[in-house]
Amino acid sequence: MTDSPYKQLVYASTATIGRDLSHPETQRELMKIVSHSRRSNPKRGIVGVLHFGQGKFLQILEGQPETVDALFDAIREDPRNKDIEVLRDEARDELRFAAWNMKFLTLEDEMAAFLKRHGLSAFDPYQLNDRMLSDLVELLASGQDEGAPATA
Repeated sequence: MTDSPYKQLVYASTATIGRDLSHPETQRELMKIVSHSRRSNPKRGIVGVLHFGQGKFLQILEGQPETVDALFDAIREDPRNKDIEVLRDEARDELRFAAWNMKFLTLEDEMAAFLKRHGLSAFDPYQLNDRMLSDLVELLASGQDEGAPATA
């Protein structure tokens, strides 16, 4: 790793809380994740974004390398997700998501356009190449926070 003060970790996982964002139990669990992150991340100096789509998570965590690694260790133990795969782990000189202690996005219309642009039929972060991942990071950075997932 370089002398850069920050780390950006991008990972994908499969949700064990359900695939359908319209399902009340899935909404409740997502709301718990987002609410907890928004309360605890500022204390840790962690920022980032969480995307949920088609039963998959893509999350970007940024902060001091030690704190990002510690949080990621806890995420790996969280039973609400499985099949965790690191897609990018790199040193950064600045935080791309500095304004968000945890931005939450589904971006249904934008994601449909992203999938079409890259010739994909469904959101599957495990199949993204580096160019697609960079494009998705930019899409997530430009999207407006959707607040907490709706509750039924």
